[in-house]
Amino acid sequence: MLCYNCMREKGDAQICPYCGCENTPDPATHHLPAGAVIGGRYTLGRVLGEGGFGITYIGFDHTLDILVAIKEYFPYGISHRINTVSNTVTISAGEHEDYYEKGKRRFLSEAKNVARFRKENGIVTVFDFIEENNTAYIVMEY
Repeated sequence: MLCYNCMREKGDAQICPYCGCENTPDPATHHLPAGAVIGGRYTLGRVLGEGGFGITYIGFDHTLDILVAIKEYFPYGISHRINTVSNTVTISAGEHEDYYEKGKRRFLSEAKNVARFRKENGIVTVFDFIEENNTAYIVMEY
């Protein structure tokens, strides 16, 4: 079993032997719950941070067996989710739907552009991008 704080294998231990975390993080209702899987291969852990247009989670890539950071497109004020009901993002009705879709396309375009610079020093490596749950995710080095 993974520790959702550090994303290391902790087995059946109640307390993670690596980071000392005792409990699964209790997310805000608009965050994806710890343990959620996206793209069929990335398990999400705790929230690393959030801002005006997204939420960043620590994650684990089960294909490459590496720690990753996963940024979710979730613009503040127009995106909604109640994680006890669904992982799907809903959008405020009206003019916000068009704004949301344009922003999501820009978000994915950013992932593609950053991926082109993966060999440059100081630029984070983008491994993948996914559209799921009516939103988008950028998977990058942690």
